[in-house]
Amino acid sequence: MDERQRQILLRTAKAAIVAAITGGKSVRPSSEEPELNAECGCFVTIKKGAQLRGCLGQFESRQPLISLISEMAASSATQDPRFMDNPIAADELDDLDIEISALSPLKRTNDPLSLRLGVDGIYIRKGHANGCLLPQVAT
Repeated sequence: MDERQRQILLRTAKAAIVAAITGGKSVRPSSEEPELNAECGCFVTIKKGAQLRGCLGQFESRQPLISLISEMAASSATQDPRFMDNPIAADELDDLDIEISALSPLKRTNDPLSLRLGVDGIYIRKGHANGCLLPQVAT
């Protein structure tokens, strides 16, 4: 994905966050670009300075990446259960940093030591319990 495409996705996420916080009209994003229409998972992380303000995502998707990013951005801003008592306010919008993690398909490994710190994400599941670690969180 090139820098122009990254900027399109960041603008898409920002527009979804602003609409979700202000109650404005959300726009269903679309693109003709194959990279932005890939059916892959993503996470959208919202920070204010070093402070996490929201982060939600999906590991897999049956919709275009650009659409999922819009959906996850709005959800991160309004539905992350860690921030239900302290939701993002409209006066914070100009101070928010948005980070998007587009995910490659999940691959099982029998050798966890083969994972590359800062490159590979980790999704662990045992029974009904699960957890994930995005690559940038490890560093």
